[in-house]
Amino acid sequence: MKELCAIISDPSETLMNRRAVLWAVAHVVNQEEGEAFIQVMIAMNHECHIDFFSILSHMISNEDSLSLRATCLVILSFLSGNPSLRQRIVDQHWTCQSYSGNALCRPETFQQSVF
Repeated sequence: MKELCAIISDPSETLMNRRAVLWAVAHVVNQEEGEAFIQVMIAMNHECHIDFFSILSHMISNEDSLSLRATCLVILSFLSGNPSLRQRIVDQHWTCQSYSGNALCRPETFQQSVF
């Protein structure tokens, strides 16, 4: 978990590695009890403090790489398909709706531009 945290937060890491780690964590979090598993792993490693939803929200708004910002937005939309995670996304000031079976998230206010 320590390595995953380091890769996610290291801007000198390759975009491919950062995206791969983000997707890997997203797939774990999206599973039943996945978020609890991540929290236990973090508790065992005091050097890694990660709130995955906060990180995604921050990266969408602040990353230099547009492709990494878009990846985080797609991951957030992917996670919103899980009803048990939807409140965590709302807590980050996002609203998500389903269109033709596909979820799409956007900031609560349109004035906040992510791109």
